[in-house]
Amino acid sequence: MAMWKKTIDTTDVVSYEYVDNALRCILEARYNSEEQCWDIFHTFFSKGHQNYTSSFTAINRDDALKLLQSLQERRLLSDKEIDA
Repeated sequence: MAMWKKTIDTTDVVSYEYVDNALRCILEARYNSEEQCWDIFHTFFSKGHQNYTSSFTAINRDDALKLLQSLQERRLLSDKEIDA
């Protein structure tokens, strides 16, 4: 069974990756210094191609980390949902 793996943890970027068979998913939070907020991206790759990305915004790092945790607990999209 695949699990989320933290791939980056710096002061301005936190990233997790999930890989299972043909599905790959990346959760990434990046500090946006111009807007002084955190941009969060939830990107799905199916069959090696980026197929779907959703984006969110958080006010601070703590909120960004809470959102990343919440997104990890959600059901992942299926191949059919991603390719739709």
